[in-house]
Amino acid sequence: MEVSLRSRKSWLSIRRPSNEDLLDYYEKLMLSGLSTPYAQYMIPIELDGQTFYINTLETFPVSHSFSPLCPYPLVMLHGFGGGLGVFVKNIDALASRYKVYTFDSLGCGKSSRPRFPTDTEGAENYFVESIEAWRKSMKLEQFVLLGHSFGGYQATCYAIRYPHRVKYLVLADPWGFPERPAGPLAHRYPLWIRVMSDWLRPLPPFALLRALGPLGLHVLMRVRSDVGEKFADILESSDVIYRYIYHLNVMPPSAELGFAALTWPYGFARRPLIRRITDLHPDVPISFIYGVRSMMDYSIGERTKRLRPASHVEWHVLNDCGHHVYCENHYEFNSLVLQTAEYLEHPDSGLDSGSEAVDMSDVADAVVPDGVDGEDGPDCDAVAACEESVRRECVGGLFDHLGVDSAAAAQCVSTSPLGRAASSQYDEVDA
Repeated sequence: MEVSLRSRKSWLSIRRPSNEDLLDYYEKLMLSGLSTPYAQYMIPIELDGQTFYINTLETFPVSHSFSPLCPYPLVMLHGFGGGLGVFVKNIDALASRYKVYTFDSLGCGKSSRPRFPTDTEGAENYFVESIEAWRKSMKLEQFVLLGHSFGGYQATCYAIRYPHRVKYLVLADPWGFPERPAGPLAHRYPLWIRVMSDWLRPLPPFALLRALGPLGLHVLMRVRSDVGEKFADILESSDVIYRYIYHLNVMPPSAELGFAALTWPYGFARRPLIRRITDLHPDVPISFIYGVRSMMDYSIGERTKRLRPASHVEWHVLNDCGHHVYCENHYEFNSLVLQTAEYLEHPDSGLDSGSEAVDMSDVADAVVPDGVDGEDGPDCDAVAACEESVRRECVGGLFDHLGVDSAAAAQCVSTSPLGRAASSQYDEVDA
């Protein structure tokens, strides 16, 4: 049967397999597990003469807190491909000592999605200045700044430029510290990574997820079957986290283009932070928190301490978790973050630098009263109808940026025509 040119163009064109209503709906379901009173706002910021909006969550004081609130608020930055909803397992506990703010970074989630600069310095500056513009709009003077993964990169860059705003820097499995190894990199990586990297390099990082159209969600659930387990104890259905991540990353590309400008192939930062960490004011204390199974180099914490001998630097490697340390081992993670409040009150006490685990036998999430969530999301039937209509049109994320399981990805690549052809090509090169 002959396929018309029009139908081919329809399939190959890049369209949006999502919309704002669906993302908003699944974000509300993510946050439905919170007990802490909170509110959400679209905060206007001014950047390069333009007005953008940042989707922001703010918690309110809890009357049954066990200890007084720290005088400085806590600001949390999500990682690449994430959104404010991923901190649902942390907010209740951390709000027992902090007023918590978290937001969708510019170009992510429900925040505005401007065109990012494509040069490395310009893209980094855009991320940093968007945080500072948000701070000005929120009228925050000083705060504890926590960032996970790429959020850790942004937090460190911000603290270097605006050290007088950051009372404490918490880096959760941060991306962007190590230097790119010298020499050819390609043959240090498995075949499936080389195939995917070379094939997708010219495209926005999440282009593949968009191109998969209605299959994208199912592929995500297949290759990241572990994600649902990470949130099973707080969400009514594991389906929620998958749909939230999916709708976060199939919206029009924005911050992902800025991120691409900051990276070398195979994920190394073009401006590695280990070279610049000595530029951070020595009065800014730092805590590194890594997962023992993470692909990140957790020796960075020790190296940073050696580079900053006159500064307070701690590093912790937590058991039973990988890169997403904040949700995989949230009890220990939350405890370490809460200890920063103790440090700010008693800076001479410090924490146990370089510890590999913390005794959590007597630690539990803070018990707080029922809270306030936002307005009700769309009617379930309306959401289902909307989602179905969007699926009919969608086509057009890179799932390895989402932390794809390597075995599942290798199977997908090796069994595809492209994978078999590339395998032959690489075998010839290796020979």
